[in-house]
Amino acid sequence: MDNQRNVAESPSANKLPPYGSTQV
Repeated sequence: MDNQRNVAESPSANKLPPYGSTQV
């Protein structure tokens, strides 16, 4: 679940659903 790691690095990414989806 890299998505969680990315969110911690980029709080703004957490707002973008596509960002996390792409990582997953």
